Amino acid sequence: DRNGKAIGTKIKRGEAVTLTATIKPKAGKLRETVVTIPLPAGLEPENIKSAAGETGEGNIRAEALDDRMILYISSLEKTVTWKTKVRAVTEGKFTVPKVSAECMYDPAVRSLSGGGKLEIYK
Repeated sequence: DRNGKAIGTKIKRGEAVTLTATIKPKAGKLRETVVTIPLPAGLEPENIKSAAGETGEGNIRAEALDDRMILYISSLEKTVTWKTKVRAVTEGKFTVPKVSAECMYDPAVRSLSGGGKLEIYK
């Protein structure tokens, strides 16, 4: 929820929540990493312009789209936690897509993780 408490896989329609993605380099320092955080269907970012600016890291540039957040990280040395404010807008059962990360100039270094199910109820 907006207070940092885990809410599980069920959200009431109209509820405002915070999606959190944790990016952790396991192979030491990584350069020029792109991270794609797709939003599950049924959720919409509350404010696309402000969604791209929620980091204190100086080496991250973020791009917020209707259906995903894209992070461009010039130097990934430590764990980064990215938070995006969203609102549940459509009732139903949805798949939560996996988060992907890849070094832009070394595509052999990549990761795909997370995912699951989400239900938005009336």
